[in-house]
Amino acid sequence: GEQNALDELVTQWRARRTRNNLRTAFYDMENSERHLFSEQVPAVVRRRKFVLGWSALTVDKLNRRCHLEGFYDASGQDLGALGLDEVSEANRLESELSQAIHASLLHGPAFVVTTQGDRGAGEPDVLVHARSAEVSTGMWDVRRRGLRSFLSITDADQNGEPSAMTMYLPNVNVRMTKRTGGWSVERRRHRYGVPVDVLRYKPRLGRPFGSSRINNAVMSYHMQALAVMIRADVNGEAYSLPRYMLLGAGEEAFRNADGSPKPTWQAAWDAVWAIGDDPDATDPALARADVKQFSGQSPEPQNAQLRMLAQMFSGETSISVGELGINAGEANPNS
Repeated sequence: GEQNALDELVTQWRARRTRNNLRTAFYDMENSERHLFSEQVPAVVRRRKFVLGWSALTVDKLNRRCHLEGFYDASGQDLGALGLDEVSEANRLESELSQAIHASLLHGPAFVVTTQGDRGAGEPDVLVHARSAEVSTGMWDVRRRGLRSFLSITDADQNGEPSAMTMYLPNVNVRMTKRTGGWSVERRRHRYGVPVDVLRYKPRLGRPFGSSRINNAVMSYHMQALAVMIRADVNGEAYSLPRYMLLGAGEEAFRNADGSPKPTWQAAWDAVWAIGDDPDATDPALARADVKQFSGQSPEPQNAQLRMLAQMFSGETSISVGELGINAGEANPNS
């Protein structure tokens, strides 16, 4: 029975691992944008790192509004006198829960584990730890509206594979440590069921563990905005300078007095362009060289698209456009 529960938990953890790591990469601004580069992108642009903090702002903006003020019952009576204040202080619960709320906004669920401490090792009588979905998972019991099993990965090897785990089942904690040639198992029995609670952002029927603030729409707008930033940078490097076309000039116009060819930059930056007429031209219209100028491309199309994406991102996350670093040109912007 324990083996079946462990297999179920590990399978679920592996199934969600890729998406959890992806959302963490979006938050840490480490998601790769290399696949957004086309073959025409100049080498100088390819060497640059393009990052965008919109996904991180999506999580941080709401997390800054969530604070633990105290413990109260349904009638509003303060429960601190029952010993919860001491438990909170011993476990630095304000900081721990703040990090747990952050993790729940990032991945959907976060877990709070309550166990008995080892006083001989200097631990408090009650230990409260928060675990993120990157290193833990649980199976939901619909009838009880709680967890029926939970797995916490406490250590991993250099390949990211678990080397130490604790599985929480009803009234028993199973601690597993990887040794040479197998696993060692230690069981600790108690009478508190599964001592794990779930912090969830926007749970719903059929999805009891909730949803991440960095949802598919947020990631889509994020990547589209990065692509616009890359196109704008390419435009600035390659297409924003004016272009010139010189008609009716011979090769001698691009050579020095000794007959050697002028460098391209010298020909473009000459303060005075003095090109004589061609006396041998049969057509008088071709006797004199003519310079045509073509204006460089404006970055306004990229700016307009970035503003549009910022407005769509704002509608998805309820974050004002101004906080995304975009001037939307509003007459009365949100405070």
